[in-house]
Amino acid sequence: MKCGRRCDGEYGEVVEPQAFKVRGREVTVPVSLMKCDACGDIMYSPEQMDRAQKAVYAEIRRRENLLAPEEIASLRLCLGLKQEEFERLLGLGPKTVVRWESGRVFQSKAADALMRLVQADRANAVRLADWNGITLPYNPPLRRTLGRRSRSAP
Repeated sequence: MKCGRRCDGEYGEVVEPQAFKVRGREVTVPVSLMKCDACGDIMYSPEQMDRAQKAVYAEIRRRENLLAPEEIASLRLCLGLKQEEFERLLGLGPKTVVRWESGRVFQSKAADALMRLVQADRANAVRLADWNGITLPYNPPLRRTLGRRSRSAP
C-alpha cells in the first residue's frame, strides 16, 4: 500500500515496541503495525489495534497481578453464574464481565480483590449473593482455579 501522506513509500507490516498510555499508566509492548518504508509513518488496521489493546491490557494485568480474563470466567463458572448474574453478585454495571472476560477492559484492583475474596471462600460469595439478591444455583466448594498467581493481600 502506498504511503501518499509524506512520501511515495510503501507501507509494510512490522512488529515493533510501541508505548501506550492507559489510565495514567505507560506501557510498552511489541505490536504489529503498518509502517512506511520511506518516511516511517505508522498506522494500524482495526485488527492490529484490537490485538495491540489486548496486549497492553494483558501487560497491565501482569504488572499489577490482576486476574486474567480466563481466570475471571473460570471463577464465574465455578459459581454456576451467567455473566449478568456475576455482575449483580459483585455490584457491577451491565456488560462489565463481558468486557473483562473478552480482555477488552481490565478490572480495578478493588474488583480484583473482591473476586479473589469470593474465590478464597464460598461464604463470601454467599454473603454477596444475599446482599445483592442473587441466588447461587448450587453449593459446590470453589476449586483452586486461580492459583496461577498467589498473593496474600490485594
